[in-house]
Amino acid sequence: MIRVVSPLFGGVRRWLKGLAVRFDRTPRLRLVRTDELPERLSPAHLYVVGERGENWFAAMCCPCGCGATIDMNLVPPDRPCWKLTVHPDGSPTLSPSVWRKVDCRAHFFVRRGQIVWALEGDGAR
Repeated sequence: MIRVVSPLFGGVRRWLKGLAVRFDRTPRLRLVRTDELPERLSPAHLYVVGERGENWFAAMCCPCGCGATIDMNLVPPDRPCWKLTVHPDGSPTLSPSVWRKVDCRAHFFVRRGQIVWALEGDGAR
């Protein structure tokens, strides 16, 4: 019985996952390269500040809605330091995760322009 039911559930799971991806309307962060931050940051953008092809830091509005600006160093060996990957479609990925240890305590990943919230057990809000 398990041998018959297990593949059926696997097929349903794959179908549901494909359906979720197709109808995903979650806004994506767009990468904006600049030599200085604007006065007001857009919550739809990940700003990368630098000059002559060198990235110094990234900044964004906290995705929890608290209104805080999050600055992330992109220059090793300073710590903490994030790695920025820009994919062929222009979407940004930051690693490691971003974790605000004060105020809202938001803990999330930026993966291909998407905000992916960390699990509760990982200290997420």
